[in-house]
Amino acid sequence: MAGSTNPPEPITLDTADIDDTHVASCLPQMNFGEAKQVMIDGSNTCRYDTLIDVPRLELPAGALVSKATLTLTCSNAGAAITVSYADEAWKELMVRWNTRPEVGTTIGTITCAEVGTVTIDLTAAFKAWLSGDHATNGIYLRTEATDGTDFASSEAE
Repeated sequence: MAGSTNPPEPITLDTADIDDTHVASCLPQMNFGEAKQVMIDGSNTCRYDTLIDVPRLELPAGALVSKATLTLTCSNAGAAITVSYADEAWKELMVRWNTRPEVGTTIGTITCAEVGTVTIDLTAAFKAWLSGDHATNGIYLRTEATDGTDFASSEAE
């Protein structure tokens, strides 16, 4: 047909260049940006929340996001985790419990039921970040449960 164009071929962009850390209520002045793992735990004695910022990759002009996922390596299984937007900017090597960003709108939930990989669907989040509908401050992982979950961080070997 004259004037019709074929849809562009799908491309996959991968990155391991992420910022990730956890913050701990019992260690409010400590930074964990170089830790080998990130922790999520709702314990009454010490709450651990995790922050992850995935850089927005340079996309070709006119590109449409059809799927965006983040795969984490779970090293200690635990209870369900709420995945939310982080509502304020933060820096991996500077954020502490006392300076952590506000938790934003919930994106979804994940569970690490056994050691292995867990994938977070970030398609809607990436679309919101790229369109400017939501600030690009990354995601917040937290739980109210006391059965915590640990993931390998970007600093893990």
